[in-house]
Amino acid sequence: EPHGVTALRNWARRCEVDGQLDKAQTLYEEALRMSPRDGPSLNQLGLLLWDGKQTAAAAIQVLRRGLEVDPVDPVLLANYARVLEESGGDLRLAQTLYRRAVALQPHDANALCNLGCLLVGQHSAPRNTHNPVAIHPSTHLASGSSSDVAVSLQHTATYSEEGVGIGGSGLDAARDTFRRALQMAPFHGGATANLAML
Repeated sequence: EPHGVTALRNWARRCEVDGQLDKAQTLYEEALRMSPRDGPSLNQLGLLLWDGKQTAAAAIQVLRRGLEVDPVDPVLLANYARVLEESGGDLRLAQTLYRRAVALQPHDANALCNLGCLLVGQHSAPRNTHNPVAIHPSTHLASGSSSDVAVSLQHTATYSEEGVGIGGSGLDAARDTFRRALQMAPFHGGATANLAML
């Protein structure tokens, strides 16, 4: 059996992929007993609780805990936003979280596309064809750890929407997000399909 937080998390991820969701949950929880402030374990457990078990309240609680540990982790921000969006939670907060994730990781095509889908869904345009995508740490460029930042989610710095290049909240902003996603990943299926529908 693996030892250490990273080994447990990797084993849990493997169990998750193999459909052993209860075993994966147990391993993530064991990793968190060893290191309660491990952002990647909190992220993965939150995703498992939502994607695998459809328990929004538990997933939101775990992802919120992850953001209390590291309020500027773009992966946690984007996944917390995604769970809020998909579970019918606070869509204004979801939009804010997506924007923060994009500001921190401006080259993340999935976070851009997820933000665009949320913007489209909040208006009377045709419903987006792309469900929000879970974002895993391996899809991001290494950005260093910021887990020593002692800031609660409520006090997290806001990010200028102008700096992100996506202002406003209408369909024009959605188009901009899909276009930016396509600049980052020219063959991104969700961005392509959703932009075509607008």
